[in-house]
Amino acid sequence: MHITIDPHYDFFIFPDTNICSCCGITAPTIGNTCIKCFIIFMNYILVPLGNVGKEYEKTRHNAGRIVCEFVSDFACEVLIPKKYMNENGIDVKDYLKYHDDTEVIVIYDDKDLPFGKIRISYDRGDGGHNGLKSVIENLGKKDFVRIRIGIAHKDTDGKNIIPLFGDDVQSYVMSKCTDE
Repeated sequence: MHITIDPHYDFFIFPDTNICSCCGITAPTIGNTCIKCFIIFMNYILVPLGNVGKEYEKTRHNAGRIVCEFVSDFACEVLIPKKYMNENGIDVKDYLKYHDDTEVIVIYDDKDLPFGKIRISYDRGDGGHNGLKSVIENLGKKDFVRIRIGIAHKDTDGKNIIPLFGDDVQSYVMSKCTDE
């Protein structure tokens, strides 16, 4: 199996589930392959960005770590940075000193992406995300895979995304996830 990602093309994966052609589980897929198989077969390490500490568990800003709770039940390698979001790149750089043949997949929250949507991209900027900025600065490159998890705030009828600015951004992303 060989999967490539065109660096000039982003694609959406919706939270619909399909049967993985590799392992047969029903899960969100990339093409016909679930995220677990994609990571295992491609010699990647999954790096969920987020903050450390009990008080940050289950916050929207830790969406990548929440998703990895599912993925970590399988036999893929996951590096959970032990520093705060703005310094996550230090742990990634330290890991790669000893695993230079491993490709990185960074998974993180995206406040502008509809809740529950997943967007995969490659070789892009940080988009204003401080955790991703830390990874790019510490690695000295931006050519790695990113999986963005949508956490966008919606209006009361749940239909329209409400853009957040300034202090509202921090307040929202640092708040606990709801049951949705």
